[in-house]
Amino acid sequence: MSYGANFDFRILPKASARGGRFVAPATALSGLGAGNANAGTAGTGLIPIGAPVCIDTSAGFDSQYRQTVKLVASGTATTSVAGEFGIMVYEYGPAAFAGTDPYLTTYSDLDWAPLGAPVQVIAGDPTTKVLFRNTVANSFLGIRSYPGRTMVNGLGATSTVTAGDYLIPGEGNDVDGYWESTGTAAGAWFVITRVDTNRGEVEARMLF
Repeated sequence: MSYGANFDFRILPKASARGGRFVAPATALSGLGAGNANAGTAGTGLIPIGAPVCIDTSAGFDSQYRQTVKLVASGTATTSVAGEFGIMVYEYGPAAFAGTDPYLTTYSDLDWAPLGAPVQVIAGDPTTKVLFRNTVANSFLGIRSYPGRTMVNGLGATSTVTAGDYLIPGEGNDVDGYWESTGTAAGAWFVITRVDTNRGEVEARMLF
């Protein structure tokens, strides 16, 4: 199942792993990318689907008592915030494309959670398998410009990402990546099962 240009589920998480009662930040975050061009500037400062998040105790709950989440700090191990972290997913509903050009807008143009939107925090199912995909800036017929996004740092001609290694949270932005590889299993979020440097893709299995 695909959630835009940068994140797919290869094996869907079980229902019990889809944590509810969470909400995206109510205000835009600094340092994040510009989202998707089809959304104008609406994507600026929003958390992309597939990013690692944890509960934001300082932000607290919204009016419906849903816990606000935030991007986790670079290098955060799963053992440091057990039960309070996971990967963020936002499900666009039947009216997802309302207000957009139906001839130019597809599912891949909606790849982040809107401000204050209810989100899922996926954790607790080691059978879950994901795909992170890096994309580069491009233009569609000279009409729309799409910004690039690095999901996993270190991919490229001299890749530092290797199958059998692990993923932990990265710097948390579109340039430096939301995930980075490590050779250390302790505290890792995912084990890497496949790397395709040509397509800029990393498949990984959840470890918690």
